[in-house]
Amino acid sequence: MSFLLVANPSSGSGGGDLAVRAAHELDDVRTLELREGIDLRDGVMRGLEEGRTLIACGGDGTVNAVAQHVAGTEGVLGVLPAGTLNHFARDLGLDDPLDALDALATGRVARVDVGRGGDRIFVNTMSLGLYPELVRERERREDRLARWSALALSAGFTLARFRPVEGSIVADGDRRELAAAIVFIGNNRFSTSLGSIGSRERLDEGVLDVRIVPVSAGLRGRSRFAWAIARAHPFNGRVVRTTAKQVEMRLRGGPRAVAFDGEGDEQLEEARATIEPGALRVIVPASAEARTRRS
Repeated sequence: MSFLLVANPSSGSGGGDLAVRAAHELDDVRTLELREGIDLRDGVMRGLEEGRTLIACGGDGTVNAVAQHVAGTEGVLGVLPAGTLNHFARDLGLDDPLDALDALATGRVARVDVGRGGDRIFVNTMSLGLYPELVRERERREDRLARWSALALSAGFTLARFRPVEGSIVADGDRRELAAAIVFIGNNRFSTSLGSIGSRERLDEGVLDVRIVPVSAGLRGRSRFAWAIARAHPFNGRVVRTTAKQVEMRLRGGPRAVAFDGEGDEQLEEARATIEPGALRVIVPASAEARTRRS
């Protein structure tokens, strides 16, 4: 088997060392580093034409960047978790980097679902509201401040000027008015059980996990929400949750920031999300639980 290893040198947990080890231990590895000016699509397409298995070495953002060009093809994606957060790798059973490296040589190919928001694929989540706006503020400050200092300052700034996401949302034909602090759309259902919060038992259910955290418009509503966050009780059981295969949103008040798999670099005034069952072929451990369709 031959590989194209897409490595993110700025990932947060020893991605460089892991990429070097993969290049040494696997057969026929060509490496493509995600640096400024690199045409990732061209590199991935060339790798697919050569019959190479794509390896995303980094965090969820790196996986997302590669998955954009692999989903919907017969290409195969492998994951080496080397980011600050590695939700997709964890839910594939690949949260340990050495286990993930072993799976590239001995694992099996399975099919998993992806979400699509407009022209973008997401393997974990699509979100609007506080989270993507916080991400954008943090990224603006990370050049000058340490990551956690930038996060703390950005959180206060975002809460102080935040306005609710308002408009309408339609999930599989069920239309509702929207006034929310957070709109979360997940690729398959995320657990809320103690001990497994934020993880997914399956990646092939063919549904979007839709959650809305309502908030009242106006200064009073924002103040109540900010006070709830300060007391570590922002949701108080008020999350509205459903599953759907298609979600459409029309927003009032202009475009809002949207994050795909934690990257908040787009703004949309209208958004449509769908689930694409089995659209991505991935490598999973040979002994993995049956959480995916066999390819």
